[in-house]
Amino acid sequence: MKIMNVSKISFLLLAGFLALFVSCDVDNECPEGNICVVGNTLEYQSSTDRAKLIIDVPEGAAYNNEAITVSDLVPDYPAQTNFQRSDLHFGGGWFMIEPINMDFKKLITISIQFPQEAKIDGLGNTWADKYLLYYVDHDNWTIVNDSEVLINENKVTGQVLRLGEYAVAAPKPCIVGDWRTPSNNSYGYNARVVFLIANKGWRELIKDCDPTWVEDLQPTRENFEWSLSNDTLLQVFNFSAISECGVSGTTSSDVDNIAVYCEDFQLELFGFNFYGSDFFLRYE
Repeated sequence: MKIMNVSKISFLLLAGFLALFVSCDVDNECPEGNICVVGNTLEYQSSTDRAKLIIDVPEGAAYNNEAITVSDLVPDYPAQTNFQRSDLHFGGGWFMIEPINMDFKKLITISIQFPQEAKIDGLGNTWADKYLLYYVDHDNWTIVNDSEVLINENKVTGQVLRLGEYAVAAPKPCIVGDWRTPSNNSYGYNARVVFLIANKGWRELIKDCDPTWVEDLQPTRENFEWSLSNDTLLQVFNFSAISECGVSGTTSSDVDNIAVYCEDFQLELFGFNFYGSDFFLRYE
């Protein structure tokens, strides 16, 4: 999926020195949607997801004077945007820096500061210490060598010799996430199972709780804990009582050993026996 540019701004790289001056606010912060330059360091503050791009160019790194363009590729806050990458958790901050064919004599440092809200996703999983800097080429996301996350600064950084698209993301293990069966109802699924990194989760089925023609869709939810004893065997245990349309149901058995099959980020659970469905697709 190609993301349309939200904002674009240019600056001039003078054979290693950055030439563009934008005044910072009273807190010495770069205004949203603007570039600030201090010495050989450029900062671009996104106005869409509160991420910040930082480029450090050492003296003499560029061969020639070049006009550099920064494009903000995130159309809205990352909590609502997954970019159709089920194998990666996007952390906020995705920038195109052009021209991509510009050569450098020395390594430059590209950093992306992700927003505080991107540390934990909507499922309660913590990602901050797992973030990496990625070079993006169409659907190919490549980890920048030796990229590292500075958790206290909410920043991921790496050294590169080329411009291009850079983003912050974390690789996602196949079993973790929100897995759903296809549906046409307003919830977007008939049934789903959620595995949290904290080894907890729940499974639910959408029920129509109104016996008349009026639709009253409510989730029937059951909490559980889980562990992965090897690559193919999932242990799901400590189920809670099921509440269906406001009425408590029976409690499941203490332990279910389930064979897991995971390929292309589709999940098949053999022996799960979850409301007649053993096949789920990852949903973000």
